[in-house]
Amino acid sequence: MGDIVHIEDHMPHDVFEAMCWACGKRWIAVMPTGTNLKDLECPGCNTQGYAFMTGLEIVKEDAEDD
Repeated sequence: MGDIVHIEDHMPHDVFEAMCWACGKRWIAVMPTGTNLKDLECPGCNTQGYAFMTGLEIVKEDAEDD
């Protein structure tokens, strides 16, 4: 058998800093392109519908660990 290829690795996605209106938690969100912000669940308070983009630009080189 050949190598297993996870299709999620090849789907377009967005990376950005998100923040929760409910609890103030900030995190780096990675989600498939087209996902609505209202569908994100805050990792701090586990609520949906309160996430927003902070506007912080995430540069690919910043996210890589070489």
